Amino acid sequence: MNKKMLSMFGAILLIATFVAGITVGTIITQSQFDQIDFMEKSLNITVDNKEKNEDYVKITFAYDYFEKLESGEWEVVKQIGAVYYPLEEYYNCRINGSTKQVCVEEAKADLKAQVKDIKFELRDSLESQKTKTFYDELSTSDFDLTDEELNED
Repeated sequence: MNKKMLSMFGAILLIATFVAGITVGTIITQSQFDQIDFMEKSLNITVDNKEKNEDYVKITFAYDYFEKLESGEWEVVKQIGAVYYPLEEYYNCRINGSTKQVCVEEAKADLKAQVKDIKFELRDSLESQKTKTFYDELSTSDFDLTDEELNED
């Protein structure tokens, strides 16, 4: 491998190690925050509690999130979220002739889809708080085209 490849590999490894090492309580600078690809980073979601009442099933979960401090730095904090599945939907599934297993699988799929939507919203929110955006990572050299490429049919 040439020196350029080794340097690039080293930089990638350093960034990957930094991102993987972020845990609750970690404080990072805005510059470090800007380097995190939140679309790829796990929010470390864990089921916190499950409950059922007459109207719905509620799944409470914990996840890692970044909170901006007064100093301008960011701290990883644990947040709590919840999703709900109305039992009326389960009832309708069963009354329409589906088995318990099928209806439970549909309920779980609905709950997972709700969590997935929340993850995308959280990631979008974090990405929007970067000082460098996706647009900033581009330069005109990324679009270098040769005369041959422009003349291809």
